[in-house]
Amino acid sequence: MDLVTGHQPELQLDGRTYVDVVLTHPAYPASAHPSLPVVRPSATQLARGAWLPAAVAVDADGELHSTGGRVVSVVASGVDAYAARCLAYREVAELRGELAYREDIGVRAL
Repeated sequence: MDLVTGHQPELQLDGRTYVDVVLTHPAYPASAHPSLPVVRPSATQLARGAWLPAAVAVDADGELHSTGGRVVSVVASGVDAYAARCLAYREVAELRGELAYREDIGVRAL
């Protein structure tokens, strides 16, 4: 909200490196149909802030699904780019389901 109102927020950096891998609908950007199931994250993943939904809905049965393009961001941190990237892709392996993602995120930082 500070940025929206024209105020510079005070940043508090923690010295860690972060990597974010975006899970997308496999047809993105051309289309985002049909609806796909989205893997529900564990309580641990939610507590770490590893799973950030962008285009996720809950259906009548309580299951997660998406017809969005960019569906979920998977975020991980580490002491360096290598550690953060390794953890991010471990999280992706658990959460990807039928969604697609790029495998080269963070490579240039190495």
